[in-house]
Formats: sequence, structure tokens, C-alpha cells
Amino acid sequence: DTIMDPSNRQTCKDFSWILRLAFVSCIGWINVGLVLTIYNESGSQAQLSLGWTDEEKKEYGPLASSLIFGGAAIATFAVGILFPKSSRRWLFIISDLINIVGSFLTLNPNIVIFLIGRGLLGVGLGFNYFIIPLYLREISPPEVSGRIGSMNKIGFSMGLVLSFGMGLGLPEIPVADNQYWKFMFLTPGILSLIRLPFFICVYKFDSPKYYILHNNEKGARFVVEKIYKESFQNKIIQDMIS
Repeated sequence: DTIMDPSNRQTCKDFSWILRLAFVSCIGWINVGLVLTIYNESGSQAQLSLGWTDEEKKEYGPLASSLIFGGAAIATFAVGILFPKSSRRWLFIISDLINIVGSFLTLNPNIVIFLIGRGLLGVGLGFNYFIIPLYLREISPPEVSGRIGSMNKIGFSMGLVLSFGMGLGLPEIPVADNQYWKFMFLTPGILSLIRLPFFICVYKFDSPKYYILHNNEKGARFVVEKIYKESFQNKIIQDMIS
């Protein structure tokens, strides 16, 4: 049996450490679920409060939804090109900053600015959708990768549940002076504000694979020492280099 054999249950040094890092990363999956559904829940209320005319609702309502998918497609394509040699940590930071800006722009009564905000939220969605699964795979020993990987679906499901749950706070018939929708629209930004400090101040490193791709064995060893038991660390590094 090789050291990377998934049947080997002894390589992981501290599963709780990996689990915490994975949980922080998967806040992005909660955002994916939210961004995909929150406009369906609160769009009518937002349009009324923002003073959209019936003609504007017809013209721009569908566009507000499609911009999420357009932004996500562009981001996924771009990150697919950038990811192999880009800092995983900085991609997380950038996606959080994009979500924060996008969330605030969707509160603006100017339709163009509102739509730009929706497009940015789509870009943030695409970043998270692409980055998180690959990052979790890179930081997970084979024997725990299945459990860590399941957090992708759990995070996404949590986002859907949160969106639908918040939707219960909206009035059945939209009213002009109801501002609760603003809190719903800001939630992706709030979640990004929660995750952002972790990647700036706590998890100030990338995955071992990133460091190896950049010929930084010292950086790779630093992360490997956090993930794997000491007796396996040298072999893990050697396998990555080869």
C-alpha cells in the first residue's frame, strides 16, 4: 500500500483542523444557494420598493435573474484559466470582495447600478462554485476527502434553506414601505464579510499543490505539516513534487 492509498486511515494529523478550514470555505456554498434563489423570493418586493414601473419590471426583471448565470459563466471560465497558477487564498478574498460590493449595489434604486450588482453577485457565485471543491480536494487527505467533500452539498443546501426561510418574513402581497428585502439582498455580502477575515488573518496560506506548482517547497511543507502526521510528511511532499 502506498502512503496516498485511500484505505490508509492514519495519514490525517488533525481532522478537526481540516473540518474548520472546510467549514469556513463552504460559507461560499451557502452564498451560492442564496444568490441563486433570493431574487425569486424577494424580487417583487424589491422592484416595488425601488419604484420600478410595470414596463421596467417586464424589461429588467428577467435580466436581473439571467445576469446571475451570465456572471457565473464568465467567472467560471476565467477562474478555470487562472486557477492552476493562482493563489487559492486570494481567489477566495476576491470572491468575497465582489459579493460584498455586489450586495450593496443591489440596494440602489438606479436600475443600471442594480443590474451591475446582480452581475457581480453572479461572478462571486462562479468563483465559489469553481474554487471551493478543488480547494477542499487539495487540502484533504484521501481518507477524509469524502467527508470533507460532502460539505459542498451541505453548504449549498443550507443556502437554499436560509433563502426560503428568510422569504417567510416577506408580506404575502408586496407593499412599498417594506424594507425587509434589503436585509435579504445584503445577506450574501454579510456572509462574505464573515468569511473574509478568516482568509486574511487566520488561514494565511495556500494549498500544498499551489506551493509545489510555484516551486515553493517550504510553503508546501508548512501546510503539509498541518494536515498530515509527521511520519508521512516527507513522502507526501515527494509524491507532490514527482
